[in-house]
Amino acid sequence: MRMKRTMFMLNCAALIAGSFSCAIATGQTAWVERAHLAFATAKSTSLGALGRQQIFVKHDSGSMHIVDLGLSQRIPISALSIDGDDTYFSTAVMWRMNDALVTPRDIVKLAADGSREVFLHGENIGLDEKARISGLSVDNGEILIALDMHAEIAGVKVKHSDILEVDSGVVSVLHSLSEHGLPDAMRVAAVDRTETGTIYLTFSSGGVVDGISAMPGDVIEFIPNSDSWSTAIRRDQLGLECNPCDVNALALETSMDTIFKDYFRN
Repeated sequence: MRMKRTMFMLNCAALIAGSFSCAIATGQTAWVERAHLAFATAKSTSLGALGRQQIFVKHDSGSMHIVDLGLSQRIPISALSIDGDDTYFSTAVMWRMNDALVTPRDIVKLAADGSREVFLHGENIGLDEKARISGLSVDNGEILIALDMHAEIAGVKVKHSDILEVDSGVVSVLHSLSEHGLPDAMRVAAVDRTETGTIYLTFSSGGVVDGISAMPGDVIEFIPNSDSWSTAIRRDQLGLECNPCDVNALALETSMDTIFKDYFRN
């Protein structure tokens, strides 16, 4: 076990020899305690079948479980975010939630008490009816999204590699990943952001970004402050065999408390 990054300098000489190696760098990496994943196709796991409408949760300890949001098998999850006890998600198809029509450009909130509501109507922020939210992060009211297509929103041109911020109904480009080394051919499949501002992504196709090789299912970390990329979780660490490893949605629970860890154990 080794530490990959910390937010501050450490005295490596004080570490117990042989317990782990120490590589010091500046950044804002947090330890991933739990990874919540949804896939574009059904999977077989050690826990049984995993549907496209369900969430696979892998803990740092190695334990796993499946979460069911109460969706039909015909309603795949396309984006996911966990904020406290609340779950936010988008879906790849249209469906009815009670009397409300939910579209792939909308965000649904599932509260801790089990109640569901449309948290954000994509139409209200200018999303085209053909748009699908492919990445989502909700944190204390701050909303980030990614789209599966190039679009123009209220005069703002966006690409499928852009991370967008939604503030009071106004959409703006927070990070244009193509300007930070992401090839146009690599399409963002899932997005999450930690409280430190670090961005985690998966991609629907393989490629190389800033010297980092990424395959579908690999979770890649982008630290905007240092403009650096690295591999956070390899697809063989997800806790299930997946071929294709089509991670469609991602939500990570992280901690800044534990620093002597190297991301995610097998």
